[in-house]
Amino acid sequence: MPEGIFDMREKLNLLQRSKNYIEVIMWILILALALLIGNICFVKINSNRSFIEDYPLVLISLVIILVLVVAMTYIVNVNQKRHRYIFYHDELTGLYNRQWEIEEINNKIFAEQPFAVLFLSLNEFKRVNDKLGREGGDLVLKHSVDRMKSFVNESKDLKLVRYGGDEFAIIIEANDDSYYEEVCKKTSNVLDEPFVYDDGVINLSYSICVVRYPHDAESYLALQQLADAGMRKVKRSEKNGYLICDEALLESVERERIILHKLNEALVSDGFKLLYQAKYKVSDNSLYGFEALLRMKDNYAYPGEFIRIAEENRLMIPIGRELTEIAVRQMADWKAKYKKLPYMSINFSTYQIYDDDYPEYLVEILKRYDVPPDKIIIEITESASLSERSETKEYMSRFTKHGIRLSIDDFG
Repeated sequence: MPEGIFDMREKLNLLQRSKNYIEVIMWILILALALLIGNICFVKINSNRSFIEDYPLVLISLVIILVLVVAMTYIVNVNQKRHRYIFYHDELTGLYNRQWEIEEINNKIFAEQPFAVLFLSLNEFKRVNDKLGREGGDLVLKHSVDRMKSFVNESKDLKLVRYGGDEFAIIIEANDDSYYEEVCKKTSNVLDEPFVYDDGVINLSYSICVVRYPHDAESYLALQQLADAGMRKVKRSEKNGYLICDEALLESVERERIILHKLNEALVSDGFKLLYQAKYKVSDNSLYGFEALLRMKDNYAYPGEFIRIAEENRLMIPIGRELTEIAVRQMADWKAKYKKLPYMSINFSTYQIYDDDYPEYLVEILKRYDVPPDKIIIEITESASLSERSETKEYMSRFTKHGIRLSIDDFG
């Protein structure tokens, strides 16, 4: 469950319970007064006394009932407004939240009203939290929002949304590409300015993508998927920037969709293969070992393309395990045929570091095929070796304690 959702639901439940309690109490009081008036009327009828004699008491009772009804209506309305505010607003920044964004965009789509959405992701914001602490990170988020509000609040065509922890959106109620470009530049300008704090400055990294309805996509989900692809493309450039969805992005997204489908198919239909690149010693040019290079059997995509897509879609863990078994099985075959067994380098992707049981899996596979652990070299990408996980060093030691060697290289 996303962070903050549980707290919001608890608050909504508390408000609802409070509202219910108030309504019950008010109705009890109204019922009590109604019974009092009914009792007075009954006594009058049976005692043959005039209603005029107790008119003040009856009038006061009716006034109290009226006041209670008005008060109850007011309290219920206030609670409903509070309920709605909490449900549609982000607690930290006071901005509209994802729920509001989804409903607002779907309403515009239902009304066939052209619009655009600027999606913004603050890249690597975890590093800000690690450096400043959670409270410091929250302050940076608030200051970022204040800066964006400085131009968003000047226009009735712009609405700012926080739809994730470090993700924002600006709904643009206009149909003008030059205006979209202007909003992108304003957003970039306010975020490019460093954030100063007591011990230094923070420079934010961000990616922006603008998608348009109905020009680029015709549903909320399709708009979001296009924006995610666009922001990933900007992020890969390793610099801050923005992208307005174009034909190239649409074609790229369609190609990535096809590759992702093929990757999932390959996982269940033996669709991967390994090429073995020979490695030689520089000193005497003798064969040292081989590096296992992952390929798709249908050769639909180059390794640099499909490996990136696999990483972005969390497929590298199952693919990495399949690669490992194929490579170790090949080692067992060589062991049976040749006297001297060469080393085998197996690539280890950044995302595989989240496969907590992989070291033990590798050891188990080696035992199954009777391959010596000291003949395996895990080629770790530099980004994996520099991972932010505090447990990285301990994780890597789980290879070396079994005699498996480590090396830093690029995946491919």
